[in-house]
This record gives sequence, C-alpha cells and structure tokens, in this order.
Amino acid sequence: MNVWGFEQTRFLDAVSKPYGKSKFMGETFWTEIVNLQFPSATTKFPFVRTTLVTANLCCPKNKMVDGKPRLITKTDMQAIVRKQLLLQVQAAETVLAEHWETIAELQESGKLTIKEAYAAFGKLTSRVALYLLKKQKDGFEGKTANFKEFVSFVDIKERTKAEMGLAGATAQASTPENDDVASTESQVGLDTVSDPKWIAAKAGFKIGGIFTHKESRKLYRLDEYAAANVRFTEVHLGPRDLDELSVGYDDLIFKKQFIPYAGKLQEKVTADLTPYHVDNNKHIASELIRVHAFQKLVEFATMQALSETMVEYFVNPSEVRAKEKIATGDLVLVPLTDSSKVLLKSSTAKVTMTSGNTTLYLEAPAKPKGLDATEWRKDTIVAAYWSVKTTDKKAESNLKVRKINDGVYTISAYVNTKVLNAFDKLVLYEQPAPMAKRARHTESRHLGDLD
Repeated sequence: MNVWGFEQTRFLDAVSKPYGKSKFMGETFWTEIVNLQFPSATTKFPFVRTTLVTANLCCPKNKMVDGKPRLITKTDMQAIVRKQLLLQVQAAETVLAEHWETIAELQESGKLTIKEAYAAFGKLTSRVALYLLKKQKDGFEGKTANFKEFVSFVDIKERTKAEMGLAGATAQASTPENDDVASTESQVGLDTVSDPKWIAAKAGFKIGGIFTHKESRKLYRLDEYAAANVRFTEVHLGPRDLDELSVGYDDLIFKKQFIPYAGKLQEKVTADLTPYHVDNNKHIASELIRVHAFQKLVEFATMQALSETMVEYFVNPSEVRAKEKIATGDLVLVPLTDSSKVLLKSSTAKVTMTSGNTTLYLEAPAKPKGLDATEWRKDTIVAAYWSVKTTDKKAESNLKVRKINDGVYTISAYVNTKVLNAFDKLVLYEQPAPMAKRARHTESRHLGDLD
C-alpha cells in the first residue's frame, strides 16, 4: 500500500539523518504506520502518518526500548484513527499540506535551503503529532527546562514559523476545485479544529438549531457551546419547567442522541377566537340553515318517492318518459339533490326553496351517465325532475310547476297536467325569452356563423 508520495518519502529520508540516524524503528512500527485505517475513504492522510514518524524520530532517550524509539506506540496509532479525532486529523492534514507548500515555495525562491525547509517542516510535524496525542511532555522538547506547552494548533503553527523566521509566509491559496473532498471540509486550519463550536457546527449542530432527542422524542434548542459540553433547553409551551441538558462533545457527535428537526415549532394562537366559536360562528349558522333545508328537501322527496318509479330514463338523447299510464296530478317530481348543492348563494341556479325571508338555491346533482350503473359516480342521484325537457309550445307541455309547503319551507315541484300514457315524454312549458333578448341572441349566432 502506497501511503506516501515521493516528496514525503524524500523528506523522511532527509529528516532521519540529523534526528534519527541512530534510531532503528523496527518492522512492527512501519507495519502499523502503513496499515493505519482512518475512517475516511477519500484520503490516506500521508502528512498525518508523516507526523507520527517524525515524532518518533525525535524520541528522547527515556523512551528508547531495546534501542528502538517508543515515543509513538501502537496504542497511540489506534487512538489517532478513532472517529472522535477524525475532524482534527482532517484539519491537521490540510494545514500540514498548506505548510508544506509554503516551505516548498520558499525553498524554490531561494529563501530557504532544502535542509532548512525540511527542518521547519520536521519540527511542525512532530509537534502536531504530540499535540494530537496529548504527549507533549513526553517529547524531546518536553524535557527542556523552558518548554511551554502548545495550547492550540494555531499556537504550534505560529511559534514554529517564528522560530524558523517564517512569520507572515503563506502559500498560495488553494481552490475547492483542486482540493481533496476531505481537505475541503477542513479549510479552517488547525487554530479552529480544537474549538468544540467548530466541530459541532461541522457535524450540523449550530446554536439556535432545533433537535429531537432520540429517546424522549422531546424537542430541544441548542443554546450554548461550553468548554466541555453543549447545552440544550427543551422547547415546550406548557406551564411545567423546561428540561435542560448538558451533553459531552463525544456523545453529541458520535452517539447521535440528537436528530435535526425540520418541522415547524408549535405556537400558541393569540387571535380572538370568539367569532369562530359555535355560538358566534356565522359559517356554522349558515351550515345549519343549509342542513335543515336539505333535511326538509329529503322529506319532501320521500313523500313523493312513488313518482320516481312511474318513469323511465333514456339516453341519446337524454329524456324521461312515463313507464305506464299515469292519471292527472298523480306524478309529483321533487328537485332532490345532494347537500353540497343546497346553497345560500348562487349565480347560476334557477331552482329555489324558501323559508320566510331565506332563499336557498338548488343545483342539479350528479346525473346517471351511460347505461352501466356500475360506472356511475357514487354521488349520483336519480331524480326525474332534473331530466325533464322544456318547450315553448304550451300544447306540447304535460307538466306544470306546483308550490309545495309544509308550513315552514316551500319548494317548486313538477306535477303532470294531463293523463300520461306509457312512453310519453315529460315536457314542461317554459315561456319564451323577450323578443329583444331573442333578437340579440339570433344576431350573435349569425355573426358567429360568418367566422
């Protein structure tokens, strides 16, 4: 497995001569380094692996065992590939790569010799490794009297640059198009990677965000990033005390106790609801009028239900005819419709029913269509009233309009004015429109014929 490029390999060879010429790493160490399994499919972290080698090359005498450096142990290597350190390792890889580019440019421009460039990078890499593993005091520098521990990654970077006379030196900024995916996610540098706020934000946890707790299913708002934990407050409108939780950094990101909440938060309605209550609701009052009228309409139709059995329906064209001989006045057709067609307002309905000063408008229901009743709509209503044809010739009419009143409601029904024989078509006289209106209609029809 090739986990290093040519430049990193040349660097390790060069840095081993002044710092580790008497140190034999051993096959086991190299095997562990090469076989490190970082939890990322996008990079093998060559620079982070390099830090482990350079740190071990700078191993102090008290960490030598049987002539082999043991500053970086197998346990350390197992720790650095843990998921808990992935974000720090990603950022470290990025900044190490940036620093590598910086010293490479300085070396190419003649501001540093190759030896000075390798020394600068070697010091930075060993310090990064020991900082990541929390082993600064165990390193060569940690044994010196004036050693001051690095407090952050940016501290390592700036102090190393200052010692090497590189303060202010920067490499040309890389572009997202050329960066590795894992590196692009960590373009903030080592100074921020140890900040819990940054790490939590990269994992989707941002202050003010709302999250669902997996176990309790309660909603919580992320309020604060503290030094060692993240603080949540329950989101709830009830009178009880709200829960407050403090969640450790590792538990927050890796135990996945909280799930981002994408829904809307519950809110209290503050508008005046009085007009919408049952005793003040105008819509409910109107609905009651309609419902009561519909109930009466059904009663009227039920009283005349026998009439519906006296007729037959035809299609092509749609007509209704007498099934058998019907005596004058025995056929009473009621304009039955479904409740949704009983309206308090309508600009098209001509059929009405009244109660006092209230007028309700009746629209035709869904009629039978076709010969196969199994294909009719479920809300189909068979009421002959709505299939009666009209004529402008009184002699052809065999029906008239009769008002039926039960003392509360009045409806207009059709009653036969003649004896009907079997197969007689039901026809109602309708007064012709005024001449002026008919003339306008005729004129527009003729104009249309010219198109």
